[in-house]
Amino acid sequence: MTSKFGKPGLRRKRTKKELREVEARYRSIFENAITGIFQITPDGSFLAVNPRLAGMLGYGSPGELMSEINDFRRLCVDPGHLDELIRLIQTQRVVVDFTIQICRKDGSRIRASVNAWSLRDASGKIAGFEGMLVDITERWKALLALRESEIKFRSVTQSAIDAIISADTAGNIISWNKGAQTIFGYTEEEASGRSLTILIPEKYREPHRKGLERVNATGETRIIGKTVEFSGLRKDGSEFPLELSLSTWKTGERRFYTGIIRDITERKRAEEMLKNYAAALEEANRLKDLFTDIMRHDLLNPLNVIRMADELLLEKTKDDDIHKSLLMIKRNSDKLIEMIKNASMYAKLESADKLEKSRLDLNTIFRTVADNFKPQIDEKNIHLEYLPESEFYAMVNPMIEDVFSNLLDNAIKYSPQGSRVEINIIDENELNRIYVKDWGYGIKEEDKDKLFTRFQRVAKKGVKGTGLGLAIVKRIVKLHGGRVWIEDNPEGGSIFYVEIPKA
Repeated sequence: MTSKFGKPGLRRKRTKKELREVEARYRSIFENAITGIFQITPDGSFLAVNPRLAGMLGYGSPGELMSEINDFRRLCVDPGHLDELIRLIQTQRVVVDFTIQICRKDGSRIRASVNAWSLRDASGKIAGFEGMLVDITERWKALLALRESEIKFRSVTQSAIDAIISADTAGNIISWNKGAQTIFGYTEEEASGRSLTILIPEKYREPHRKGLERVNATGETRIIGKTVEFSGLRKDGSEFPLELSLSTWKTGERRFYTGIIRDITERKRAEEMLKNYAAALEEANRLKDLFTDIMRHDLLNPLNVIRMADELLLEKTKDDDIHKSLLMIKRNSDKLIEMIKNASMYAKLESADKLEKSRLDLNTIFRTVADNFKPQIDEKNIHLEYLPESEFYAMVNPMIEDVFSNLLDNAIKYSPQGSRVEINIIDENELNRIYVKDWGYGIKEEDKDKLFTRFQRVAKKGVKGTGLGLAIVKRIVKLHGGRVWIEDNPEGGSIFYVEIPKA
């Protein structure tokens, strides 16, 4: 009898022992798991929570959590989420990666991922639910930041007027913006997944293939980080010049390439036009120099001969009519000689960037100029008031004499008989200021801007000029680092000012 029932009793003892061991192992896992674990009744009331879940939610112990929160729904930001989880478990038995928002003890919120399953009794009826909960708040924030970054990147990429194209190591297109569509003619759907060779003219495809193989094999690159010019191929088959800036980047072990491409067709066309213009300008300058030489020599020499002959005839002729004609010839030949000299000088000044200068006294130069004009001054009975007495030094070229001559000549020409002309040089800190004041006919306000422009001559009563004199004055003064301008004389007439740096 004893032997008959001895073995079943032993089996029962062993089964109870094994159950206790299994329960102990489960309890150890439950208590020490790094993941939050919970058990709830079918209606959502807590049966058990482990220390990890209690700590995750800000409670000191599982007992504290369960005493304060008796229903899982009270932890949920949206209680309906638990009902949805229970519904899914009932239909699927196991639910994986169910995302839910939970309130912590301090009122803050976490986002959690839940894996849950049903607990059933011996009859198969659902007795409750068990699950594991992981805090994915930081991962979720990182994912949101990544998505936001992707949205910003795509927004910037799509709004760029340049083509921005990314490709993998096989040379297949993985990213394509609107700028690329505008430049090449392919939509994003048409271009994505296709080889970059659709954008490369046939004659350049083999070098492109070899270059891609070399970079993938060795990492050696010749154009990464540089801006280079290539030819591109549009969808319609037309080729065009482009500018490419290429960069490379990696995600894990995978390498990718991104190119920023700019259509430089218009720039190349402008460069060609500029090149042609420069060539035409060079030819025009050559012709200008040739014409200047012709004026200086081939025209000026015969004119000087004419004037000399005219002067000889004026001395000998006694006939009044002939004398008048000879005077007319003299006036016009003098005018033409002046015009040629002015044009020649202006051409020379226009091509000059700087002048050789030396330290000279402006007072001495201007006084010499004034002395040279004595015949014209006497002829018009002009009263010349020359005021400078001290020395005024500046770094000047001898051409500065032409500035003074021109200003004094204009003052005499444009003043009536018996008028006054005043000359002075004033110390103005770092500058020497020269002025020539007349009491002549004056200049209208609307005409003042024209005065220093070549071939812009302001009409003066009874006087004609070549239209180059003051343009020459302005250019010479500018080459001396100075400025020239005109103001009205309050008593009638004009005042011309010149400022030149001191030396």
